[in-house]
Amino acid sequence: QLETGALLRDYSTAISIAFNALELGSGSRVLISALSPSSYIKEMEKLSLIPVYADVDPSTGCIDLLMIQELINSGIDAIILYSPTGISHDYTLISDLDIPVIEDITTTIACHPGEDALDWKADIVILRMELMDIITSGEGSAVFAGNKKNLPGIRTILADLPPTAFLLNMH
Repeated sequence: QLETGALLRDYSTAISIAFNALELGSGSRVLISALSPSSYIKEMEKLSLIPVYADVDPSTGCIDLLMIQELINSGIDAIILYSPTGISHDYTLISDLDIPVIEDITTTIACHPGEDALDWKADIVILRMELMDIITSGEGSAVFAGNKKNLPGIRTILADLPPTAFLLNMH
């Protein structure tokens, strides 16, 4: 375990921890891009979360944040940010929302989001580290609290995991 999160053996566990740390329960509506990894949908199904699919900006592959206001107003309990193309989202449009955000930085870890967004952090951050990813340990993932508010929830969940859930070796 790390101070603000943990290195885990698999991506699905990191996703599950993120959903549970945000206390998303059965019937919670989660805004997600249709281009997000299927692991998110699998974990949503396990927790009976409702995926709400958002359109993407064709030039970036990111959720088109200007077009989703109606979806947000209809009742969204969390947002997942994932960029399949490695282009960072426009955080200035997200930072003022009162909705928890899970950001998957697997493809955007080396991207610079711009000066206006440097102070904003997602509530929970996930990084997949498989062989095909920008940062790799050969397997595994990382999950971190983006702020102090979500740190106790993550720590509680991590304390209940068996030792085999953690990334025990680096390749």
